Amino acid sequence: MTESHGHIRRTLLICVTFNSSDSLPDLTSTIDEFDRDHPGNHVMVVENSADTDIKQVIESQLGSRRVHVEVAARNEGFSHGVNLGYRLAQRRWGQFDFVVLLNPDVVAAGKTVCELVNRSAEPSESEFGLWGAVLKDERGQIDRGCARRVWNRRRLFSHVVGYPNLAKLLLSAPRNLTPYEIAYERSELAMVSGALMCMRADVLQDGLDTRLPMYLEDQEICLRCIRKGHKVRLYPDLEAIHLGGVSRKSISKFERPLRIMELVESPVQCMRICQEEHHGLAQLRLVVFSGGILRFAAAPVIAVAKIASRKADVASATEWMGTQLRLSSWFVSWAIKGRFHTADISLSDYFDEYGVVR
Repeated sequence: MTESHGHIRRTLLICVTFNSSDSLPDLTSTIDEFDRDHPGNHVMVVENSADTDIKQVIESQLGSRRVHVEVAARNEGFSHGVNLGYRLAQRRWGQFDFVVLLNPDVVAAGKTVCELVNRSAEPSESEFGLWGAVLKDERGQIDRGCARRVWNRRRLFSHVVGYPNLAKLLLSAPRNLTPYEIAYERSELAMVSGALMCMRADVLQDGLDTRLPMYLEDQEICLRCIRKGHKVRLYPDLEAIHLGGVSRKSISKFERPLRIMELVESPVQCMRICQEEHHGLAQLRLVVFSGGILRFAAAPVIAVAKIASRKADVASATEWMGTQLRLSSWFVSWAIKGRFHTADISLSDYFDEYGVVR
């Protein structure tokens, strides 16, 4: 929606934080720049780790009526946090035309966020419903999640094995677009990263789907956008740095449920209920099972090769192998008896279900 006949474009930026104090200076700067960029810009921060300092610092430093920090009663996960922030923002400020999702570990993002929103509101963007930017890590490498194709069984198998490019040998393009494709050929783009995305409010509707595990929310909203008749767009010239893994590192004792969510149930759920081409659950369990078995069998061989080629010493290769064996055992276990969630599930519920077994 563009500005016309006295209507001021209204955009809400939602940021869900968790143990994000290290990112606070940069986040505050980004919020300040976004707040000042347009009179219709509003910001809702949802703090999921009960850190009241986040609220005090942001609100006292910025002092804007269009910026609010809500300290959640408990950590229910990303989708619940986004939905809480969206509801509170609508009650506080009314309806919006666009909604931006921003992770606190996306740094130096102020100009990129503002430009992303301003471009999205142009009349020429009417066929699109969701937009993303190119995210890079601290070394300048492109974040694997910022430009993705839809899942298929060969991509899932390669993903579970731990070698995404194995899909090429199976005669399928890998899940992630290459740097060349991002720059010049994005016809197969289906998903951008939820670490930084802008969408039309009518795509988000009442919020993210809370039935789905963490790491799937951004995939689902992109596919929802496509089902509504819109396209997903990535601007290759808009970039930001995504540090990644902040919340993951801070709750490492929950490694098992986090890895199952990210590496198994998230893609399986996406293929099962989000994509237009639905896949049978039995088939998907078989893909996960076979991929887990191959990962288990390959780990000792690769570890020995690392040592023989002097790419790793014995201690580090052994540690790597142990991680791969542990992951593969979790994947095989899920394929045999793992639950497939179809009802609303919070992050704490998921942790309770899978426990903290390492």
